[in-house]
Amino acid sequence: MKAYISCPIPVAKTSRDIVVTKLNDLGYSPTYWNRDAEYTEDELREADIFVLMSMHHKFDYLLDSMTFGCRKELMIAKGLGKPLYIAYWKNGTVLNIYPISLKHLENGRVLGESGVYLQPAERIINEYPIY
Repeated sequence: MKAYISCPIPVAKTSRDIVVTKLNDLGYSPTYWNRDAEYTEDELREADIFVLMSMHHKFDYLLDSMTFGCRKELMIAKGLGKPLYIAYWKNGTVLNIYPISLKHLENGRVLGESGVYLQPAERIINEYPIY
């Protein structure tokens, strides 16, 4: 399964590389916009899931506080019905990938669902995780 990573410009590429490694370990094929290339939405549209990198290590923030590019990508992924996730470093040290609460997203907030994590790709059947 292909996972698109949306990384805010202020976030270091090294942090994105850690998310890439985590997704690889879970059996996903990560992809993202290379900052040195011209931007297209192709990789995002072809992905099976969408992973938003948290800015400033926040688990809950307003949609309006996001960078324009990431907010646009999130809305495209949501409109395409892709499963939405947020990459968040718990306590600033442990990276987990949480589903984004759609109920809160509708109210203008990006909020991860605590205690629920992205499952390995082999446990996803018809785009639904098997817990």
